[in-house]
Amino acid sequence: MITSSSVSNLFPRGPVVSGLLAFALLCPVGLHAQVSFVRGDANVDASVDLSDGVLILQYLFQGGRQLDCLDSGDADDSGELDLSDAVYDFNYLFLGGRPPPAPFPACGEDSTADGLGCESYELCDDKPPPAGGGRNIMVIISDDLGADSAACYGDAGAFASTPNIESLCQRGVVFRNTWANPLCSPTRASMLTGRYGFRTGVGHLANNNGGGLPNSEFTIPEALDANGDLGYSHACIGKWHLSDRTNGGMNHPNLAGFSHFSGGLRGGVQDYNSWPKVVNGQQRNGTNYATTENVDDAIGWIEGQEGPWFLWLAFNAPHTPLHLPPAGLHSHNDLTGTAADISNRPRDYFGAMIEAMDSEIGRLWAAMGPEMMENTDVIYLGDNGTGRTNAPAGVSTRSGKGSLYEGGIHVPLVIAGPSVVDGGREVEGLVDLTDIYATVVELAGGDMENTVPAGVEVDSVSLLPYLVDPQAEDLRPWAFTQLFSEGGRQGNRNTQGHTIRDDRYKLIRFLNDTEEFYDLQDDPREGNNLAAGALVGDELARYENLAAIMTDLLSSEE
Repeated sequence: MITSSSVSNLFPRGPVVSGLLAFALLCPVGLHAQVSFVRGDANVDASVDLSDGVLILQYLFQGGRQLDCLDSGDADDSGELDLSDAVYDFNYLFLGGRPPPAPFPACGEDSTADGLGCESYELCDDKPPPAGGGRNIMVIISDDLGADSAACYGDAGAFASTPNIESLCQRGVVFRNTWANPLCSPTRASMLTGRYGFRTGVGHLANNNGGGLPNSEFTIPEALDANGDLGYSHACIGKWHLSDRTNGGMNHPNLAGFSHFSGGLRGGVQDYNSWPKVVNGQQRNGTNYATTENVDDAIGWIEGQEGPWFLWLAFNAPHTPLHLPPAGLHSHNDLTGTAADISNRPRDYFGAMIEAMDSEIGRLWAAMGPEMMENTDVIYLGDNGTGRTNAPAGVSTRSGKGSLYEGGIHVPLVIAGPSVVDGGREVEGLVDLTDIYATVVELAGGDMENTVPAGVEVDSVSLLPYLVDPQAEDLRPWAFTQLFSEGGRQGNRNTQGHTIRDDRYKLIRFLNDTEEFYDLQDDPREGNNLAAGALVGDELARYENLAAIMTDLLSSEE
């Protein structure tokens, strides 16, 4: 590790500089007007790199040029500008250390009271949108990561260090009650179309035999193209898992509307260091670590864009196979990577994979730079619950990925960026991931009513009111999701079915004609099936209301 003493020997300082520096640091200049800045970017050049640490050292020890924004030089947010800030930058850049605390990587105000000021940080000054109009939109999907294991959801993320994802929570909106489908294919289909699985036909895992997303569906990239005046380019990078033999196979991501695709078609990779990679219909063998390759591809594609863009970045991580990620991407230095160690400590390896994903997300954002980040709305989410092997202690073995219980469908969702007013807050209102569709269209400046073709029933509800109005009332009285067999799969009627909830109660109807009813407020782990006894009063009224809504919904036109 780089230390303060090892660096200070390289930059000797004279007594005059030392005296002035000590005076400046020991005598705070008082409170300053809030100016937006990016922490760690001492030289205000839109990136945190070697030159920032060098500038801090020159300023401290050699009488270098005055910093216009002392706060941006305070990389470790200690409230002082000192040697530790240069060390912090270097450790982050070269040794896989933690990224600077917020505001980073996008512009923001200092939430820490200190004596440092920021006279000017011009990159964060209010600017008109770039030529072509519109803000960039990035959807980041973590694979098989439920709310029970996610950062910003209580202490669930404590087993994995995810400072970049956590920075979204600090400057964005955390949605506490978000439902996905129990498996990845139907979730991705519902997000891309804004439609429930009974409308699209995608209710289970797609495979070569079927179950993929029909090409007749009107997807997010096609909705953006329908608003051509907005000027959006679009790409899907990473996991797809919506193709089959009937909808185009390797060409399906492009047939579904994306002008560029680079990633894997199937549900997972057998080896993160050797996997079938498809680029716009052409397959090759990927030998770079999959999580790193996804970010390399994202950086390369973004660098080629001139106007606003929409990026669907779908990581395979932290989906199985569990493994030891490359050194420098995680902090789990006690892991050996052997089969025996993985078997004995699955959640530790799961955490290491999450950390590797977070590290690569940070690298992507650093490559974009603060100016582009300041113009990019980021939507981060999980596609379904955590797999049973990787779930935290205490979670029922019947819950987890693939189930209609909370462990299978309750997922993280965080949105941050320039469209968020008064970030760093939470929303308790109900969300299901069909809502990503309308949210993206409206963030891009589109109008749903004039965008969606006539006759297409859309279930999506835009989350934009939550982003722009901290006092917004709940948008959904209920959330819905389902699991059913397609793609040549027999399925299990005892576990497949439909579920719906309101702000307190949840009804599950399985395909074997049984029902379960839970009070999620008093029984969040669904241990007491109220439907096993007599329902009375408010419980009965809520049950009847949810049952009627579900019946009407499933009988509605597709």
